[in-house]
Amino acid sequence: MMILLWLVIVVLILVVVILLLDMRRIKRELTRINQTNTNAKVTATLAVHRPLVQEINTTLDTTRHLLRTRQQEDARVRQLMTNLVHDIKTPLAIAAGYNQLVQKNAPAPEDRARTQKVADSLATVSHYVDTLMNFSLLQETNSGLTLQSVNVTDLLSRLLLTYYDTFTAKKLTPDIELAPDLTIRTDERLLSRVFQNLIGNILTYGVGQPTIQGERLADQRVQFTFANAVAEPIPDVAALLARFATAHQTAQSSGLGLNIMQTLVQRLGGTVSLAASTRTQFVVQITFPGVSES
Repeated sequence: MMILLWLVIVVLILVVVILLLDMRRIKRELTRINQTNTNAKVTATLAVHRPLVQEINTTLDTTRHLLRTRQQEDARVRQLMTNLVHDIKTPLAIAAGYNQLVQKNAPAPEDRARTQKVADSLATVSHYVDTLMNFSLLQETNSGLTLQSVNVTDLLSRLLLTYYDTFTAKKLTPDIELAPDLTIRTDERLLSRVFQNLIGNILTYGVGQPTIQGERLADQRVQFTFANAVAEPIPDVAALLARFATAHQTAQSSGLGLNIMQTLVQRLGGTVSLAASTRTQFVVQITFPGVSES
C-alpha cells in the first residue's frame, strides 16, 4: 500500500513539473511575442493548456487588429494634415503675390502702409503653416523613407531660385558656392524641407549678405553650410537646437524650426552643428555620408 501511495505521489509530482515547465514555455513565447514585431502565436503542447492558449491567441489577434487599425487611422490623419497644409499654402502664395502687385502700384503712402500690414499678416500665417507642415513631416518620418540617389547641387539650386524674389524683397544677396554634382542617398522630400527651414531662417533673421556653400570633404562626406549675420547677439548658439528655444521670442519665432531641422537631418543619417564666429554670426553646418564613387 505504501508503495502504491509513493507511486501516486511521484506521478503527481511529475505531472506538476510537466505542467509548470509547459507554463514556463508559454510565458517565454508570450514574452518573445511582446518584445518583437511578429505575427507568431502561442502554441499548446499539453491538451489541458489548449483552452488557455486559444484565449491568449484570440486576445493577440484582437490586439494586433486594433493596432493596425489605429496605425492606419493615424496615417490617414497625418496625410490629411499634410494635404490641408499644402492646400492652404497655395492660396496664401497667390494672395501674397497679388498683394505685392497692389503694393507696387499703390500711389498713396497710406495705401502702401495698408498693403504692408497685409503682407506682414500673410507672412505670419505662412510661418505658422510651415510649422504645421514641419510637425506633419516629423510624424511621417516614423514611417519608411524613400531613399534614392539625389544630386543635391541641383536640388538646392532649384530651391534657391524659387526664393529669389523673397531674397530681393528682403534686400539680401546670398553668396552661393555649390560644388558640382554633390550626390547623396537620401529622401528628397525631407531634405527639401531641411533646406527650406535653413533658407527660411536666413530670411527671418539674416542681415547683410548670407553665405550658402556645399562641398565634398576629404572623407567623401557632403557638407552644406548656411551662414548669416544677425542683427542682435546670440547668447547661446547651441541651445537653439532645443525644442521651443529661440534667440529672440517674436510672433515670427516659435522655436521649432531648428529643432525640427535637426530631427529631419538625423533621420536622414546626417549630423548638424551650430557655430558662431562672432556673437552676431550664425552658422549651421549639415553633413551627410556621400555616395561612393565606384
